[in-house]
Amino acid sequence: MDTVRRYAMLIDGDWVEANDRFEIRSPATEELVASVAKGGREHADRAVAAAKAAHQKGTWRQTPPAERAAVLDAIADRLTEQTGDLAVLEALENGAPVRQAGAFQIGFSIGHLRYFANLARSYAFEHTGPLLKVPTLASGIIRREPIGVCAAIVPWNFPLLLAIWKIGPALAAGNTLVVKPDEHTPITLLEFARIAQECGLPPGVLNVVPGEGEVVGARLASHPDVRKIAFTGSTAVGREIMRLAAGNVKRLTLELGGKGPNVVLDDADLELTSSRRARSGSTTGTWSTPPTRSAATSRAGWAASSGRTP
Repeated sequence: MDTVRRYAMLIDGDWVEANDRFEIRSPATEELVASVAKGGREHADRAVAAAKAAHQKGTWRQTPPAERAAVLDAIADRLTEQTGDLAVLEALENGAPVRQAGAFQIGFSIGHLRYFANLARSYAFEHTGPLLKVPTLASGIIRREPIGVCAAIVPWNFPLLLAIWKIGPALAAGNTLVVKPDEHTPITLLEFARIAQECGLPPGVLNVVPGEGEVVGARLASHPDVRKIAFTGSTAVGREIMRLAAGNVKRLTLELGGKGPNVVLDDADLELTSSRRARSGSTTGTWSTPPTRSAATSRAGWAASSGRTP
């Protein structure tokens, strides 16, 4: 890149700088592509306070679901307009080929955000319950309300897409969020936050704090004002998040490692098994970017190298 982009973190609608910074380098060339503000515990606390205040103010949670959906669609429209630029940024920070980044990582992010917008329109947030006869004749109303501050901890392998899986449903339901991207790949998520702000998302509803997992991630997992946390990453870190979240019995959504095992029996043709497994991986995306994704098939029983581990 001819110029190194400089990013701050987003807290309560303001772009906040920090004394410490992350240097974001291309996995392909080790070229410096961006400098990003490095958040700490104090920034996590400020972001949670902003999200809590935004929830209590009620601007977003009291917005009718159809209007929330319209904002999500507006963000998706803007992402679509900027797909080319976002694909280049994702490739620079993540190492994915630009073609894959545009069609899959950015393209799917847009499609899934529209899916969550449509859910906001169609989901029955309130409906009548069954007619009661005991102890007296009555009918009830079931109303599903936003739970409050949600936290999302996102890995490096699909930075924007995995963030959308957490941000989309939370915003569609009227919640507020604090998101911690992986410290190696925060760029496209910060660009998403900028676009969301430009499309009218109220201050404090979405906050993005790049930081180390042991500091920012741990604080979000243990913070008493965070009501739900979503995490994608290793099983070991997932266990630690569960432990930290137990203090105020947070709701948890954990997508952890250990997926996709291949069971090979003693009487199997190993040569045939190996070739079939490799071919399957290449068509399903497991081997879509070998330098960063090949570890996904290590559970088939042979060694696989990876340039970076989650």
